[in-house]
Amino acid sequence: MTHLLASHIAGFRLLRIVLLLAIPTVLLGWQLFSQVWDERANLKASGDGLMLLSLTVPVMIDVVEGEEEPARKAALIELGPKLANSVGVAAEFESLQHDLSATPPDARAILLKASQLSGAVGGGAVRQNGADREANALINLASATLPRLLESYNTLRMQEVDCLAEGTKSCARMEDLVLATAGLEFKARELAAGAIGARAVSDDIGAYNRLLNTTHWLNFDTASLRISLLQPDAADTSTIAKLDDALKAGQSKWQSSLRAVWSDINDRLATNLDQRSARLARWFWRTAAISLAATVLGIVTAISMFQSNLRKLDELEDAHKQANLARAEAERTSSDLVDLNEGMVRVNAELAENLKALNSAQDMLVKKTRMEQMGQLTATIAHELRNPLGAVRTSTFLLERKTRGRDLGIEGQIQRINNGITRCDDIITQLLDFSRTKQIVASAEDFDSWLERTVAEEAQRLPPQVTINCELGLDGLKVPFDPTRMQRAIGNLLSNASEALMGQDQSTAKPPVISVSTRRDGEFVIVEVQDNGPGISPENMLRIRDPLFTTKSFGTGLGLPAVEQIVVQHGGTLHVSSEFGHGARFVLQLPLELPVESAA
Repeated sequence: MTHLLASHIAGFRLLRIVLLLAIPTVLLGWQLFSQVWDERANLKASGDGLMLLSLTVPVMIDVVEGEEEPARKAALIELGPKLANSVGVAAEFESLQHDLSATPPDARAILLKASQLSGAVGGGAVRQNGADREANALINLASATLPRLLESYNTLRMQEVDCLAEGTKSCARMEDLVLATAGLEFKARELAAGAIGARAVSDDIGAYNRLLNTTHWLNFDTASLRISLLQPDAADTSTIAKLDDALKAGQSKWQSSLRAVWSDINDRLATNLDQRSARLARWFWRTAAISLAATVLGIVTAISMFQSNLRKLDELEDAHKQANLARAEAERTSSDLVDLNEGMVRVNAELAENLKALNSAQDMLVKKTRMEQMGQLTATIAHELRNPLGAVRTSTFLLERKTRGRDLGIEGQIQRINNGITRCDDIITQLLDFSRTKQIVASAEDFDSWLERTVAEEAQRLPPQVTINCELGLDGLKVPFDPTRMQRAIGNLLSNASEALMGQDQSTAKPPVISVSTRRDGEFVIVEVQDNGPGISPENMLRIRDPLFTTKSFGTGLGLPAVEQIVVQHGGTLHVSSEFGHGARFVLQLPLELPVESAA
């Protein structure tokens, strides 16, 4: 079924290719037909125009000779209307036909109308020869130059006859006769020049030998006639008589020369017309052959493509079968791989869970071991130090009481003893806070009110130079927390900030300020403690959370770790940020609901 469908598709593609090839072929054929039709119409018009000239010019020669040939005149009157309509000079021919039918005929009118007809023919369809300069030159001779020469020759003869008819000693038309002779000479020279020009652009120079000889004789004879009229000191009658003798002597020569000129021009034009027809035929058959060859080549190519497509379809079908077999095998293999992969995923998941549980157990074990060790150490320190510290504190109190007001000068030493006792007690407290793992005792209180009291209490322990600013923004929000442990966390942060502020160079430092603020962020309470001290260096930021790490000359390095542990016990996080030289910021993020394992 698939192969049959593909074959039909290939067949449709072949049909489409054939149609695509047929479209330019049809367009090319139509263009070729149009050009051939137009050129054929031009050839017909040129042939009809040449035929009309071949009927008109001989009649003009008959009129000039004064010997009417009825056959030629009848042929012109019979065939002329159809030819004139074909060439587009019907109006000029009707005017000539009217004068030809007049009785008696007027030679001057006939020659004038025939010249106008010839000029219209030559300026119309007969001149459609494109770049054929020889044909255009010959048409100009046949339709314009030769008819005007015939008119001038007839005018000279008629004026000469009129002068002879006057019979006076001095002819009044002598000047017109001279002008007519000069005009005839000019027309003869123009005819000779035109023949030379046509010969110059022709590819058959020998065909112009007789035409050139004839036109040269006419040119020579017209010059002789003009010279005969210009004899000095000769009477007009004598001059006219000589002109009459010359005209009569050359009449037969003129008649044969005019007919020879027309015959040569007409033959050459007919030859040119035949050549144009032959060129058109050759061009048509050559173009048709090329078009047919291109069409056949396109069809052969399309059929070859169709056969190639069929072979490729067979190959494609075989490949499709092989691909189906390979796909089925791949699907079976893929299914096995999926099962194996799912088993591996389950094993990896179990391994990951076991590894996670192992790591957690290991961390808990390490932490538990460390906390147990720290607890033992703390218990030992608390037992070994707090009892003696209690005795020292009691003794110092009694000593201060007994020496008060006696000006013994030992008040400063007593105060230093008290400060040392307080510092040792704080160290013991930090150790206990860090090592405690028991659950916190939380209660929901107004956090801002509690924090304000705590900050006020802790401020009493800080140097008086330190200013604490509070910006509390919880608006009475009740937060669950362990007040005792949280107080130690806030106290540690304030103490650390104060020590950083007082430890900087006071000569260049800004007034020491600690800012404490609160705000709510979704389901968390944010507590920020920020100072404008020297900040924390990048290398110290990497170790600041490590237990027992400190940059001070005194202390245990458990203050910040203890704060972080207290915050973590509340289910929160501690964030530390600092720009070295521009203070530090400690952010406590506490949840509004304590984790179940942290609740009391």
